[in-house]
Amino acid sequence: MRVFISVDGPLLDIRRFCDLHEVYSKEIRVIAKNLHNWAPNPEAILALAQLSPRYEIWIVIPCFYAAGLVEVVKEWSHRHLPALAHQIICTPDYGVIGQQGDVLIATELCDRFPGTSLEYSKDFGWAACLSFIRALSAPIADKRGVLQEFLDENIARVDSNEITHKEFFTLVKSSINSLREVVAKIKVVK
Repeated sequence: MRVFISVDGPLLDIRRFCDLHEVYSKEIRVIAKNLHNWAPNPEAILALAQLSPRYEIWIVIPCFYAAGLVEVVKEWSHRHLPALAHQIICTPDYGVIGQQGDVLIATELCDRFPGTSLEYSKDFGWAACLSFIRALSAPIADKRGVLQEFLDENIARVDSNEITHKEFFTLVKSSINSLREVVAKIKVVK
């Protein structure tokens, strides 16, 4: 299984960076000067450490960034994620990468992605993404347990007031495609 991870959001919040530095697409030099020092999401580093021994990881850079920003993001990736320096894909459309069985982690679901698309957000962060990847890659007989573990972990987050009930249901809703895939495979085992 390959895991494709969009730079913007899961690894680096480029929009937030641009807002903080009041940078606009025309100011590529300002972004280039400051982006190198902008550290990746710390949770992403931990997640990559868990994923890389078991899965083929690819960094995906959307090509719709302003001219020149793609190269800056590539340089940032080489500096901060050197182990993945040669596993970078630049694409205008997530639908042209991957295949059935692969996973895409991005800030928006992509119906065109041939595998499973996970919507990374504040409510569906790295812990949730890792749980789903474990569920998708588990042997079919183990999927029920992995799915139950995912639900139990997030119900515990509700119980501890880490997330609200609404955020829990948003998390489940944002991953409904993955849930359906897992449930369909569980039904086959019965």
